[in-house]
Amino acid sequence: MISQRRDVWLGITSYTLWGLFPIYWKLLAALPALEILSHRILWSFVFYLAIYLLPGAAARNRWRFASRRAVGLSVLAAGLLALNWGTYIYGVNSGRVLETSLAYFLNPLMSVAVGVIWFKEPFSWPLRFALILATLGVLTLASLSTEFPWIALTLATSFCIYGIVKKVIGIDARLGSLLEGAAGFLPALAAAIYFREAAPWPLSWEQALLLAGGGVVTGLPLFLFSVAAPGLPVSLMGMLQFIAPSLQFLCGVLVFHEPLGGVKLAAFCLIWAGVGFYLVDRMARLGMAYRNRKR
Repeated sequence: MISQRRDVWLGITSYTLWGLFPIYWKLLAALPALEILSHRILWSFVFYLAIYLLPGAAARNRWRFASRRAVGLSVLAAGLLALNWGTYIYGVNSGRVLETSLAYFLNPLMSVAVGVIWFKEPFSWPLRFALILATLGVLTLASLSTEFPWIALTLATSFCIYGIVKKVIGIDARLGSLLEGAAGFLPALAAAIYFREAAPWPLSWEQALLLAGGGVVTGLPLFLFSVAAPGLPVSLMGMLQFIAPSLQFLCGVLVFHEPLGGVKLAAFCLIWAGVGFYLVDRMARLGMAYRNRKR
């Protein structure tokens, strides 16, 4: 029970950090999205390697036990991340932060459905009520879109599948993150070199520092997610995911001043109400179970 409560807080922390991503990546808006993506993959691998080599890291002793299945799933996870990261960077730097937030409102709904249908997780009435409210909000947002929301759908689908892969891969979080980073390292290095050779101007020192810092900005929440995901039901992780798009929504409106009408605001309020209802109920249940266990 203590371990599950720890995983809940790790999940909350990872999604909070993800929610603040638009502010960071907007600082690199002058660079092509694919160049930012290549450096994001490169420096993330450096971060994963540092985590893996920490003194006493148990994952180092498990390298030889990584099966072909685990390696293959790690390569698949790396591809899904590259698609997700690149689409997200493009969405933020093209002024569509609110659409990226819609994506991560869609993703938890997909995760809840996967948890119930695939992993046969219980579908309690608080979860059903929360899901109904969130679904109404998302459908309202989608109906207001003036064009096909391909950014939102690509982001939501790729990360939902990534979450499933992380759930079933069955290896240490540090080793899994390192394998994912290694899978994309060489293609990312080639892309980074290509973009610098083709660019008409050199990187400023601020841009260079931001690109390198993107490894920590990317790797830390993803590592926390990798630690938390195996120990939590997919449906609970799905509901926690609403934290990130809510913060992204606030970034889009308050920081980048993207337009927001009354109907959009009402839709987001429906989503937040559903999430809040479920999380309060879930945390109360965890607290009650913990107190009963201590007696």
